Amino acid sequence: MPPDQMIADSLLGKVLQGVRFGEEGFLWTFAFDGGVTLTCECPWRIVHAGRIAFTDTDHDQIFGRASPIDGHAICRQLLAGQTVKEVAVSADAGDLLLGMSNGARLQTWTSSAGYESWQLFLPTGDMIVAMGGGERSIVKSTDIRKG
Repeated sequence: MPPDQMIADSLLGKVLQGVRFGEEGFLWTFAFDGGVTLTCECPWRIVHAGRIAFTDTDHDQIFGRASPIDGHAICRQLLAGQTVKEVAVSADAGDLLLGMSNGARLQTWTSSAGYESWQLFLPTGDMIVAMGGGERSIVKSTDIRKG
């Protein structure tokens, strides 16, 4: 099965259960039911109600407010409990778009010709990697174990 079809099949109908910002300072993880997890090392944003509601770089920013923006809270408010209704992967860049049941859209965009952008971990142990430059590659769990 081609990677883009595998991505769509793995995410359509899944409910987003949680979002976590990694302690390493750049990795965001989106956990879906059924054991599917998306990790983003690239820029991403949530578009909702006709505007950009949050981006990966907004977390902990002040932007003239009394307290920093809590990215976890915004992600939970806009995405948690929502079902993936649309999955699209741009053929040329590997940008990923997830349309949610409340109309919010989680959008990633590949920002490097060399570095990986995101990884989709599947319950089988396999993963799909958005390679630098936009190509997607399936990494089988048997290959991961071999190292």
